[in-house]
Amino acid sequence: MSVSKASRPPLWARNNARQAIELMDGTPAYVSFLKQKPQPGRVIQKSGTEANIRAYLQDMQTQGRILITGDRDFIAPCLGTIFVSDGGEVERNVLLSKIEFKIQRSGVVTRINPFMNIPHHAFGRVFERDLRPPVDVARTISSRGFIDSVLKLYALVDPEAAANSFAIRFLGGFLTGTVREFATGPEAAETKVLDVRTFLHARDKPEWVRNTQQVPYTLFEYSDRRAQKSSADKLADMIEDLAKPLIFGPQPSEHKDLPPGA
Repeated sequence: MSVSKASRPPLWARNNARQAIELMDGTPAYVSFLKQKPQPGRVIQKSGTEANIRAYLQDMQTQGRILITGDRDFIAPCLGTIFVSDGGEVERNVLLSKIEFKIQRSGVVTRINPFMNIPHHAFGRVFERDLRPPVDVARTISSRGFIDSVLKLYALVDPEAAANSFAIRFLGGFLTGTVREFATGPEAAETKVLDVRTFLHARDKPEWVRNTQQVPYTLFEYSDRRAQKSSADKLADMIEDLAKPLIFGPQPSEHKDLPPGA
């Protein structure tokens, strides 16, 4: 079921959302690993490759596109597409993921751990309900303060709990949604993700403002058309005609050399 035009943010808000997403897109940091392949008959020089990757990731962090969290891991908002309901509704999204990497002589192996999904629609609502320049939204998504709050909330929530809906402070309001389970691949184990649905201004939710005085998030019970647990069968094949359900950046033809674990 597609979203009706009447329920969409206005065009100017959607245009601002596109600008913000372009500024925050950390997909190139992930895609750069795909290019780390040795020449025929050679192996990767690990020290040189590691130095190049570190310099590149530092530059991406300076741009506000990623947040480096360790020697061989970082958090990035990557672009993707996902089936979000039994009716086959498709939405574009920004998926916040922790990306771990290991440099081997044969290439760079990565592991992706998604923890928050934010649809483009929600970014449109940010601009519609909380006027501010796109750069503010982009910088906040990859800021250490916001990421730390999201990770604390992520560690706390349980998809099976009665109070599995959440609101977390973001700029002048709250991102709100439900924690769900989904699979990152046809054979992968299910994992939980904070599935954001929309943005609401703080002035419209005084009870959330009261409930987030001590910590920047709150949990509550709420049921909607997407409230039931999403199984691997429901969320497999996130992109039509592709075997891999999560696509970060490259076109299908560019994924033939995807390293194991990516």
